[in-house]
Amino acid sequence: MLSISSGMVSHWLMPRLHIFRQEFPQIDLQFQLLPHSVGGSLGSCDLGLRVVAGKNRERIGGWFAPERIMALGAPGYLRNRGSLEAPKHPHTQIKLEMNWFGWPEFLSVTGNEADPETSEISFPDYAVVVQTAMSGQGLVLGWTSVVSTLVVDGVLVPAADAVVETDRSYHLLSSTRRPNRNSVDKVRDWLISEMAVEERRLQEMFRGARRFRIAYS
Repeated sequence: MLSISSGMVSHWLMPRLHIFRQEFPQIDLQFQLLPHSVGGSLGSCDLGLRVVAGKNRERIGGWFAPERIMALGAPGYLRNRGSLEAPKHPHTQIKLEMNWFGWPEFLSVTGNEADPETSEISFPDYAVVVQTAMSGQGLVLGWTSVVSTLVVDGVLVPAADAVVETDRSYHLLSSTRRPNRNSVDKVRDWLISEMAVEERRLQEMFRGARRFRIAYS
């Protein structure tokens, strides 16, 4: 049983589920799905993706991905509307409700001005937020721990030459309530190795982008 966000299941795990099946034909997956940020106890789950801040990252294993945030849009949408920095028409911002870092924070950190003509669409589930951007309805703030495959494949492309990095990272943690099993360790290691491949590609793709560091606190 895996505790992860609905966005990660929809947009990161599903595209490679057939590979998982080939690698682990005897393992059945069950999910505890979280609609937004990953946090809290793993409960009865064997493995869970959790966000870790600050110095805690140095003592907790299972490192999966950094927290990295980008403004993204579907290629057709950006051709019609222009980039965030040079718009041809007012943009639509697609938002995740009740999130600690949203469009006002992104614009402020990256030095972009808010456009009073911008419209908004908001959802309580990040999977739906990303899907709405994929369908060409607006711009989304993309957490690359979820949307890395979409970015690498060009389904979503940068809407601004800016990458925001925080002092948080995502870790795959094993439950302390259940016996440690070899199969759980193998699944964790496979997930980490899959993400490592995309992390290398993301770093190469955005080597020259403007980078902004912020602290979660």
